[in-house]
Amino acid sequence: MQTKISQQVPKVLRYVFLVLTIAGSLFLALNTAANFGIASDGPFLRGFVATYNEPGPTVSHLPDGQGELKVMNHSEKKFVLLGFSGLSAMLKVRHLFYLLNDSMSWVLAIMALYQMYRIFYNLEQKAVFCDDNVRRIRVIALCVLIYPFISLESTLQFKAIVSRIPDHGLNLAPVPVLHESLAVGVLLSLIVFALAEVFRTGTHLQQEQDLTI
Repeated sequence: MQTKISQQVPKVLRYVFLVLTIAGSLFLALNTAANFGIASDGPFLRGFVATYNEPGPTVSHLPDGQGELKVMNHSEKKFVLLGFSGLSAMLKVRHLFYLLNDSMSWVLAIMALYQMYRIFYNLEQKAVFCDDNVRRIRVIALCVLIYPFISLESTLQFKAIVSRIPDHGLNLAPVPVLHESLAVGVLLSLIVFALAEVFRTGTHLQQEQDLTI
């Protein structure tokens, strides 16, 4: 019974990643169409910007004179929707470049999900250590590595777009270039690259064993 269940796990995960890949692709297509005013009230851009908080830092005293708690209000994320009167007002290089980078984040996620689908398809076919799995794991590692840099670039571009709007009324805060998400992305990509190397070694040993037999 346990063996039968374990044999069904790759099949279930294959369908899960297939559904996620299709759902992500549909969302990207619908979101892009909405940005250009198709099936929406009009063309628009949207994103988050960091703004300075109005209140300053707060200080609370701990009980029995044990010390104090300081809360520093550095910045705050705000969701901004930038609507245009017509498509011609939106068709500017900086707007299109932002949309391209913003969509690229979704493309990378969809690519990684599709690679997982193909890997579990190979596992279902009993092809564990093979060159195809090694290549697909490396693609996932590249997607994980590039994703935070693309997201940072999109954030910088959207801030630049908002800052060009006259009298926008937002006290925009600087975007931290050395963000922790970059370090996490690099670390995760190194782990996935290491996993790809394990699979590459296993594939090499598997090929040597097949030649020996």
